[in-house]
Amino acid sequence: MDDNKTWGQVLKDPALIISLWVSTQFFVLIIFFSLWANQMANEAKQVILQAYVVAFTAVWGYWLGSSAGSKQKDAALVQKAEPSKS
Repeated sequence: MDDNKTWGQVLKDPALIISLWVSTQFFVLIIFFSLWANQMANEAKQVILQAYVVAFTAVWGYWLGSSAGSKQKDAALVQKAEPSKS
């Protein structure tokens, strides 16, 4: 694992970009529903909000769950295997 990444490298991580995008949409959606969605049907608001809750939960599940740990483990195994190839 490369712990000495620059901010540019960190910000280019696809998982981080997707996570920030979904999280931002989730919070914007909550603000939109609380301020401007008075004419929208309640059922439509519920479906949209439920879909974003699932996406938001998946994002946090990735970072706090086993997916991020699994990715780190795989990178560590690759790093250990590389010197033995030479």
